[in-house]
This record gives sequence, structure tokens and C-alpha cells, in this order.
Amino acid sequence: MNRSLKQVTRSYYDEISLSDTQLQQLMAMQQATEPVSERKVSYWPHAGWACALLVLVLWGAQWLLVVPVAEGYPKAYSIAREVVDNHFNRKPLETRGQNFSQVRQYFSQLQFKPIFSDRVSGGWLTGGRYCSLESIPAAQFRLQDSQGQEQTWYEVDYNPEVFGPLPDVDKGAEPVTVYARGVAVDIWVERGVLFAVTRDVVTQY
Repeated sequence: MNRSLKQVTRSYYDEISLSDTQLQQLMAMQQATEPVSERKVSYWPHAGWACALLVLVLWGAQWLLVVPVAEGYPKAYSIAREVVDNHFNRKPLETRGQNFSQVRQYFSQLQFKPIFSDRVSGGWLTGGRYCSLESIPAAQFRLQDSQGQEQTWYEVDYNPEVFGPLPDVDKGAEPVTVYARGVAVDIWVERGVLFAVTRDVVTQY
């Protein structure tokens, strides 16, 4: 049957037009291919504020944890951190024994002679090994209590230029307690020797 030009034209455009479903599918495909920067640009300001807030919180936490317990002793925290790192590292002992006078004979290569302090008491000495503190050769002793918990006890020749000011018990000062990785470390100077001892286990002889 012959159709008029108007009928043919309308039939043609009906065939090439999109249904509602096809139009929605086309729009979804277009959105999926848009660059991420164009579709999500509005979220970046919020991400920036979140990052800045996180940095401020971490910076503030550092000062809250470190400064109050080490005020006046700028090197105390780095000393405690090195002692605690080696406390957890648990390298093998090089000499063993429960008598301090005998164990300290092993440390003949140091520039000082390890000494006993009454401030280190109430557990058992198990031995020692050579170590270092701020790159200075040191003696590292290990202690053990009746429950088998081990603690670390450092002695090193005290050099104020290396370790900064620290409390001297011979002058009436009390040891400073510094926390590193959740462990308390008591630090003091006695008879020219720097002591650093992890807390809560002490020796008996």
C-alpha cells in the first residue's frame, strides 16, 4: 500500500528514536566513562581536611606522651626507645651467671667498668652481652623474675655531649621515667655511669 511522504517520515523517526529504558542505559554508560576527577571533585576538600586533622592529632599525641615524662631531658626518649627496641629484640646472651661481680668481668673491652646499683634490685641476673647506646659501646644485662618475665638493664659511660643532661642520683636527683612502645624505662646517672632499666623487675644477689 502506498503511504504519503508524511507517513513515511514519521515512521522513520519512530524507528530511530530511543525508548525510556534505552535512554537510561545510555546515560548510565556515559556517566561510567566520565573522568574520576570530574565526577568526584567535590569530595577532595573534605579529604584534605580529614588528612590535616589526622596529622594534628598524631603530632599532639606525641607531645602529650613524651614531653611530660621527659621534661628537661631532651635525649631521654631516644635513649628509652633504643633500650626498649633491644629489650624486644632479645639477642642471645654472650655470658651467663647470677653473680654480678662475675658477669661484669666479661666486659673487659669497655672504656668503663660496670657497677652495681642498689636501685636495681628484686629479681635475678641471668647474664649479659655487649651492646651500644647512641652508638657508644655499652653493657646490656638481663634480669628475670619468679614468673619468668625478662627485663633489660643497660650501663654505658655517661657523656653529656652525647646523652644530654640526665638526673644524677649522686646529686640528689631522682631517675626520670620514660615510656617507649608501652614500656617504662628508668634512666639516671650514678658514679659517672648512665643506667637505663626497664621497669617492674629488679634483681636480688
